[in-house]
Amino acid sequence: MGTIQVGILGMGRLGASVGLALKRASKANPRQEFVVTGYGLAGETTNEAKRLGAVDAIALSPAEAASSKEIVVMALPYADVREGYRQIGASLKEGAVVLDMSPLALPSMGWSKQFMKAGAHMIALTAVLNPKYLFDGLDDIEHAAEDLFDKGAMLLMPAPDAVREAVELASDFSEIIGAAPRFADPYEHDGWIAAVEGLPALLGVASFYALYAYDGWNDAQRAGNPSFGRLTHHLADTHPDDL
Repeated sequence: MGTIQVGILGMGRLGASVGLALKRASKANPRQEFVVTGYGLAGETTNEAKRLGAVDAIALSPAEAASSKEIVVMALPYADVREGYRQIGASLKEGAVVLDMSPLALPSMGWSKQFMKAGAHMIALTAVLNPKYLFDGLDDIEHAAEDLFDKGAMLLMPAPDAVREAVELASDFSEIIGAAPRFADPYEHDGWIAAVEGLPALLGVASFYALYAYDGWNDAQRAGNPSFGRLTHHLADTHPDDL
């Protein structure tokens, strides 16, 4: 019980929703307060997270967000995860736990061992979201929600040498933000992600490319509606490096 210092790296929908869920938990149980510091690559998203009440303070660097925190949530765009580990490695306190919500577990495990100092721990997580958000296709901070993880699951992929206390913290953290913890093998997990994240993105990009080359594209695009938007949304809200 008491105050728990949390740093969140990445202020997109995922990171901001973690902050909102933690603040909701603090209100529900005043004896356990989560104080949240957020860092985002774009200042306007971090400021928006502060306005929404997802964070208590704004950090100017990943190292500042991670320093002196018991829990650090890694929710950066995928292309920036390795650099995020490089910047926070020396700033983590003894016993700190990094909860990495990046799409792929195995690369993050390698980067954590490369850059994190001894005494800090990392657990890879993947959130399976609240079913009510399954079809919205919205990934920006404006659609962050405190119930994004409710009625969903959290896949936990601890490394073979992960300490028990870090694994238990990851499990408890998942339940606090509304997700049921489930354990998964990191190798299998990364294969699942290729199927359920990578393949839909590829199909969306390929579909757009095929239609763009179609002689009637200039006319067909006038009929574009949410179905086409959901199919091709990665072209609008995902950086090519992340894909």
